[in-house]
Amino acid sequence: MRMFQKMWHGIDLTTMPAAFSDPTKPVSSEFYAQFYAALASGAGTIDPLWLQAKRRLGQAIERDIISAWQKKLGRPPHILALGTGKGCAECVWYEQCHKVTFHDCQEDSLKELRQSCPNAGFLVGDFEKLVPAERYDLITMLTIDYVMNRQEFVELLSRAARWLTADGQLVVFCASTLSIRQFVVEVIKRSLGRYRNRQQVFWGYWRTPAEFFRVARAAGLRVADVYRFGDPLRKAGRLTRKLPPLRDAGLIVTMSLTGKRSVQN
Repeated sequence: MRMFQKMWHGIDLTTMPAAFSDPTKPVSSEFYAQFYAALASGAGTIDPLWLQAKRRLGQAIERDIISAWQKKLGRPPHILALGTGKGCAECVWYEQCHKVTFHDCQEDSLKELRQSCPNAGFLVGDFEKLVPAERYDLITMLTIDYVMNRQEFVELLSRAARWLTADGQLVVFCASTLSIRQFVVEVIKRSLGRYRNRQQVFWGYWRTPAEFFRVARAAGLRVADVYRFGDPLRKAGRLTRKLPPLRDAGLIVTMSLTGKRSVQN
């Protein structure tokens, strides 16, 4: 289901020149470059509560996923953080002395990270053009699935799977889980015409938990675990992990290579 948004960090998204460059697709890397430039110029401010939530997410993933992987494999993981943005969550892993490579589709958002994480690796470019020179144990995708439709998401997962080590995992955090409540809200908004006449920017897509199982299979992967975001993370049971929540909730899905895919890699 399409997602629309007007304001982010105090900036009116409809004022960005690239906001409506292609009405059939969510906002582009050009849009994000314009947004971060506006943010750097003082046009808006990042909400401190948003920053705190991002750090809690990074800490939860560190404690319940990264540390568990390290304990199981007996070595620290090499992490590729796709779509890092400001890196508020991902920088936690660098602070814990993990080997981290930060990626984003444009350079502006990475400037502060280059200063605060001088020994990290950096990759810049659109997903479809990205060609890492090495493989990674964990590849994270925090709040980036929303900008892709199903086929684009499958293609990214399939491509990222080729960058994994044999025991590696993809870690996907979805902040736009389509809950029962949100589905009702979206139906009402559409019925009232809230998204007409360019009052909102086509921001991305809402996804149900079951959708992650579909795209994983299509990409030749298997879903290992599903977590609800909390402190600590709450692992969903086998019977409930495909069901949409009653209210909005962050969702973390880990995906592993299938046996066939591992051999091919």
